[in-house]
Amino acid sequence: MKNMLAGVASLGAAMLLSSAAMAEGGGVPAERSFVLSADRMFGVYGYKGTSEFSERGVKVEAEQTGTQFSLLWGAATTGDGGANPDAIPRVSADYFLSDLISLGGSLGYYSSSGDLKAKANGTSITDESLPDVSGYAIAPRVGFMFPLSDSIGFWGRAGLTYYHQTVDPDGPGESNDSIEQLNLEPMFFFGLVDHFGIVAGGVLDLGLGGTHEETNQPDVDIKWTNYGITAGLAGYL
Repeated sequence: MKNMLAGVASLGAAMLLSSAAMAEGGGVPAERSFVLSADRMFGVYGYKGTSEFSERGVKVEAEQTGTQFSLLWGAATTGDGGANPDAIPRVSADYFLSDLISLGGSLGYYSSSGDLKAKANGTSITDESLPDVSGYAIAPRVGFMFPLSDSIGFWGRAGLTYYHQTVDPDGPGESNDSIEQLNLEPMFFFGLVDHFGIVAGGVLDLGLGGTHEETNQPDVDIKWTNYGITAGLAGYL
């Protein structure tokens, strides 16, 4: 709750500052504008994850909830050390087919690998490879821009997100996680100067489904929902 209150206060301060800056005049994207944005650089979120599987006739269900607040750092770590992929900043691109309608989305990819070595009194006790981890995200969306003034526009956006992550250890036990979500983003574009502004508003990443698959383990049905307020920067040509 403290994170949520701090985030609301921070967003309010940012919007007051942007309103003052708009006195110089800005603008909003229009037909044939290409917008490149850094989304979710700031965020205060609530999240809920559920998982369910059956083994030997026993149905197991679990639920995880919590709140997060981040400013530029984009922390994705939840209370139990897991990850909230919706809190990670992302680069997005959108093209305005007309003054009102935009098409675009986000793409992301990551991978990591490494080694773990440890010694006790100069003698090696651990020398092993860490799991190879890779993942990607695809989030297409459509937007509708409704100018409210010369420098402010309501930019409602909706789309789908698909996340996939693979963890491949040096041995048996590979796991794969996938998450599907419906995204609703009632955002506002605040034009600070020509071709540049702040995008801020609400976000709902509604969990539609997902699966955790691991070698020699039962499949787990998962859902991940994220909601809150967020802000980022955008420039357009």
